[in-house]
Amino acid sequence: MLFNFFKQESNHKEEKSSPYLTKELSWDEEKIIAIRFNDTQRTIYYKNIIRIEIIITDLYLPLPKWVIQDDSLEDHTTIDFYNDLKPNINDLVIDMFNKKIKNYDNQEVHEKIIEAMGASSGLFHLW
Repeated sequence: MLFNFFKQESNHKEEKSSPYLTKELSWDEEKIIAIRFNDTQRTIYYKNIIRIEIIITDLYLPLPKWVIQDDSLEDHTTIDFYNDLKPNINDLVIDMFNKKIKNYDNQEVHEKIIEAMGASSGLFHLW
């Protein structure tokens, strides 16, 4: 059931044209790199992440959008991406965050993800 939540596909065509929305995402042991629709690049190091949220809007098919923010004063813009972004984001939002973000792998975060799975809209602060 959890993996179906991560595989939902987006019909948010208008939102996907947002210049700061992520069109390509990659990550390694130290950082997340997003290429946005405006072709700018945003890099966030795990050690600098200060917020992770899921936003679900009911505009079309409810689809989770992940929002990641760091403490950078140079670029206040977050990394925003939908669940259907390729490659499969399970490895990032489950495995890598659990390994790299202190206190992300806890019962409260798991409960918020499960709560978001059953929602048709809302803001879910995970970490």
